[in-house]
Amino acid sequence: MASKGDARQAREYLARAKAYFHRHDVPRALAATAAGVQPIVDGGIVGRDLAELHGALREMVQMLSRDEDVKARAMAISPRGLAFEKGAEKQLLAMLARILRSMRDEQEQETYEQAIARKQQLDKLLLHGKRLLEHKKVGEADEAFTEATGFYRNEHRLFLLMGKAMLDAGEPKRALRHLRKAMEVDPDKEQARRVHDTALARSKGEPDPA
Repeated sequence: MASKGDARQAREYLARAKAYFHRHDVPRALAATAAGVQPIVDGGIVGRDLAELHGALREMVQMLSRDEDVKARAMAISPRGLAFEKGAEKQLLAMLARILRSMRDEQEQETYEQAIARKQQLDKLLLHGKRLLEHKKVGEADEAFTEATGFYRNEHRLFLLMGKAMLDAGEPKRALRHLRKAMEVDPDKEQARRVHDTALARSKGEPDPA
């Protein structure tokens, strides 16, 4: 048997769902509604508690159905769309879960596409910087590399690549700034340290380390 606490918790979830919806946070409203339905599906809530929850749930479903995105996703799942029906709480819960999952899948896809665009911009700036170095435009190359770091998230090889490019262009002092960071984040810290030590020696006019 469900306890009074289960009914109270369900009411709290549905109240949160309503608040989220009014704040235009539809994904959270869907998640909170689903959380409110779960105790009903689990069984044991009866009488006045169940009647009150049915009323709150009907209102919440009607609100969600007014959202064009939710409506379209629900219709894609079932011709009936998102609807409340006594005794069909389990089906409603499954519908809410599928709608929420479709939203999250799209968000992940958008994040992936944004990551691809960011990586492309990073690669473009890295290549641009290297080409500038080939034309002895060191200051402009440094600016391009600095701009590239603004697109850095977890491309840890970036700093070693920039440092080596500066070092190969005869700019060991400029290389050091990138190579210090490379020693912190590059997966091959030993290689990063070797290149760093070479740049440090050259910046002091000393022979390359053995």
